[in-house]
Formats: sequence, structure tokens, C-alpha cells
Amino acid sequence: GAGFPGLALKIVWPETRARLLEPNGKKAAFLKEVIRACGVSGAQVRAERLEEQTAADPFWPASLITLRAVKLSEDLLASARGLLEPEGCVALFLGADAAAEASAWSGFRWQPPARIPHSERRVVLLGSKSSTTG
Repeated sequence: GAGFPGLALKIVWPETRARLLEPNGKKAAFLKEVIRACGVSGAQVRAERLEEQTAADPFWPASLITLRAVKLSEDLLASARGLLEPEGCVALFLGADAAAEASAWSGFRWQPPARIPHSERRVVLLGSKSSTTG
């Protein structure tokens, strides 16, 4: 979703490494320009989808993967799970109905959805990868 929440989290936690995946070339170019203009270091933009990432890439595994403005599927969540550290987690920014559906998927221990302030139906759903989920 145009670098949110990834870029915002990178600004809040400047010591972290961030890879922003944006398959839309124009949005990816915009993110690169924002990073350059703001002098943000340790952030990388790739015009790719999460499903195109491989665990062989030295950037992975990640401790946190955020997903926003994507069509959720079990395959997408399986890809995210495969790119996480053993105790990593995924944060999904989505509607309440989609959160109810996503929380039924296996592979993560899901926390109850947290409502996004000033939003009527948007929530954040956190899922932890753990050894007990496979």
C-alpha cells in the first residue's frame, strides 16, 4: 500500500532494515524518491510481490512482515510464513470481515484483531509464527 506501514515503521525504528515490496513500478519509484529525499538509510524498495521473494535471498528471514492493500490468500500467508524468522510475526492491515476469515487460516497463532483508531471497519491482525504451528 504505497509503503505504508513499512516506511512509517522504518522511520519510527531507524535501526531496523526494511524492504518495501511494491509491484507497481510508479509507486515503487515514488517510494525510492521519498526514501532518498528524506535521507532514510537501511531501506530498500523492490518492484516485486511477496510471493516472488525466496528464502535464499540474504535479506530474509524477517522478524516482521506487514501486508496492506493485498488480496489475502492461504498461498500469500504461506509465502510470508516461509520468509519469517522462527518467532517472527505478520501484521495484516485489513477490514474486520477479512480479519475474521484470515484468523481461521493455520500457520500462525492469531491475536484478536485491534481496531485502527478513527476507522470504522479497519483492523490490524497480528499472527505469530511459532514452532507449535509447524
